[in-house]
Amino acid sequence: MKVFLDTNILQAEAFGESPLFRFFLFASHSIGYTVSVPPFVLDEIVSKFGKQLTTDLNKAKRTAGTLSKRLSRDMAPALSEVIVNDEVESFGIRLLSLLQTGRFELLPYPDTSHKKLVRKAVRRKRPFDDSGSGYRDALIWELMLDALASNDEDIILISGDKDFLDGTDIHPDLLGEIPPGLLSRQDNLALFTTLSSFVESHVSSHLELVLQDDAIDALQYLGVDAGDTIGLAVQETYRHYWDNNELELPDDFESLELGYVLDVYDYAVGEVRKVEMDRVLLTGSATLLCEFETFVHKSAAYDLEHLTIYDHDWNSHYVHGAVTVELACDFHLDVNLAEPKKPDVSVLILEARRLSASPPDG
Repeated sequence: MKVFLDTNILQAEAFGESPLFRFFLFASHSIGYTVSVPPFVLDEIVSKFGKQLTTDLNKAKRTAGTLSKRLSRDMAPALSEVIVNDEVESFGIRLLSLLQTGRFELLPYPDTSHKKLVRKAVRRKRPFDDSGSGYRDALIWELMLDALASNDEDIILISGDKDFLDGTDIHPDLLGEIPPGLLSRQDNLALFTTLSSFVESHVSSHLELVLQDDAIDALQYLGVDAGDTIGLAVQETYRHYWDNNELELPDDFESLELGYVLDVYDYAVGEVRKVEMDRVLLTGSATLLCEFETFVHKSAAYDLEHLTIYDHDWNSHYVHGAVTVELACDFHLDVNLAEPKKPDVSVLILEARRLSASPPDG
């Protein structure tokens, strides 16, 4: 199996440094797939890293400038030492080294004529979009067709770019380019829009199932207390403004933002699968009691149940407070038991949603 990666997947996975991406590379050895990356994808992700670093630095310098004025001392000396070009070069080297920990191949450019690609762009044939953009995507597709013709393996693309798709299927424009002699191989092509969906489909299910008869007790058996790890991961992943409908709360609660995970309980372990001798993949669910910070207009604040007010006079119109909500969480954990007294637990896949319509008591 050859797994092609698009730039947007690397970017979505913390520029290739997320626990899920590292697990994906590690699992390539045990599952047997090859991680295939075109050179222009590497070039593009390095460029995007540089742009993101510049944005983050400028934001940090503005914050440091404000703090410097308030504290009457320079808070930005470390930031001034960051040389963007050097950091970008270092990132490129680091990413290539990381990729090489898996079954990795750096692909060549395809032998595709400019005339063919220009004709597709002018006719807006996928993966070109309505504006004619999509040159790099077209090169990826050409490489996939080359791979389809040169071996009998499954060819998979992981890309968040919907221009490859017609609904949930590969677009007919693209399937129409498969040479007649390879039509029987059409079913060997597949596309996933997230790395997590590929891992769930092609990695988790292929690992050896262990502790199947007593999965609920697996956490205790392994000596793993994953509550803190899951709680911190939820805080980091879901620290954004939530829509009132998502939390099933009245519109009076404004600017709902996840503040803290107060408790993690009701574990239910679904499966434990062996990755290697001292490493397992554990899937399951849990309930999280979360505190969401919010602002409520004073005219409504004192009539709302479950609102804890922290500041009655945030300004002339609003109070600042919080409401507790239960979230249901599904997780995939990568548990390294090489050190039994302190197992290393990494959250690979995490999905959180409102558990029930009624906020918990207390």
